[in-house]
Amino acid sequence: MAKEKVAIIGAGPSGLTAARQALEAGFEPVVLERRNRFGGRWSFTEDKKYITHLPSTRTKYSKISSSFSDFPISDHFPQFLSQPEVLEYLENYVEKFDLKKFIKLETNVVGIRRHKKYDDNGIFVVDYEKSGQRYSEEFPYVLLALGRTHKPWRPNPYRKEKEFKGKISHSAEYKGNSAFEGQKVVIVGFGDSAVEIANDLSFVAKKVIICARHGEWLNYRADPSGHPLDHEFNSRFMGNLRKIVPKPVFNKIWEKYSLSQLNLEQHGVERPTFGYWNTIPTFADGLKEHLKSGKIRFEKDFLSFDEKSVEFSDRKAENNVDHVIFCTGYEFDFSLLENGTMIRVRDNDSQLYLHMFDPEISRGNLAIIGLANPFGPNWPIAELQVGSTYRASTPSATLRF
Repeated sequence: MAKEKVAIIGAGPSGLTAARQALEAGFEPVVLERRNRFGGRWSFTEDKKYITHLPSTRTKYSKISSSFSDFPISDHFPQFLSQPEVLEYLENYVEKFDLKKFIKLETNVVGIRRHKKYDDNGIFVVDYEKSGQRYSEEFPYVLLALGRTHKPWRPNPYRKEKEFKGKISHSAEYKGNSAFEGQKVVIVGFGDSAVEIANDLSFVAKKVIICARHGEWLNYRADPSGHPLDHEFNSRFMGNLRKIVPKPVFNKIWEKYSLSQLNLEQHGVERPTFGYWNTIPTFADGLKEHLKSGKIRFEKDFLSFDEKSVEFSDRKAENNVDHVIFCTGYEFDFSLLENGTMIRVRDNDSQLYLHMFDPEISRGNLAIIGLANPFGPNWPIAELQVGSTYRASTPSATLRF
């Protein structure tokens, strides 16, 4: 008897574990990947069409926390893997479970739609292009494994933006610091990508300025002794502590730790008005050293452009700016699903059940993998999501929205 097929869109970490678990659950995975190699963001390319991590990027969480459950990261890797090391790990994962034969590279999915008799047969039709030809294939199950960072977002154009003579880009396009030698660069935003790019630019740029709309609580990969912080936070002791200590008190404990490592008020950045665990803190490894050296400095929120300058919200101006980089994050993009009409998004929130299922598609045979944004590594979460999806696809399963 032929196995039922499951279409998996994307061959990043989420797509690869989806393929691995499809085989375990008795399905035949068909992984559709538009690039010429798997790995998702961890497969670096200079091509600005694709959003990838830099070769210098390291995982935010330790290898013990980040591993897939059935394939621990090898002892020869450091605690925090670089982009090439992550790609090596994923390549070993694909080889170990013989997944390569299920991955169709250079296959661009252009649309996913419900079959005209979907209410009766539950079939999805996936339209894709390969080698200049267009194909349509039917699948009883579809997993969209493109993650959160698929469609860059930036604010509406600022005053006099068209008059600016320098360059404007988004962090999604950043491929390294070689093109910024001797330049004055303004970074808009204060998340992980802003800090990473600022640190990278500080080695070659004349000046790097981060515009912070408000302060952020900071986090680090390891404590001063070098012990991974995710080990401490996810320990049994800390888990029990979170159960008995009121959240405001727990916030104050971590806020005190954050300020002891780097107090940004000394650099003109206001202290956050929200609690430490009311959002995911910004990873700030390396920032302290570059602030001390003067290679990076902070300014108030971005306000407007001029021909060769920018203005901040306190009306202070910076002249002779060469490049402005918007590190303003990403927005959910479900345009592949019936031209964006299948799943509604409002204020970048899709209201998906368990961050995976659309309640209006109650069969449970369409799942979005990798949208969860935990304080911790995403890969194990994606692995659990995939397992839940396959269990929900069994005849005896019922989703209770």
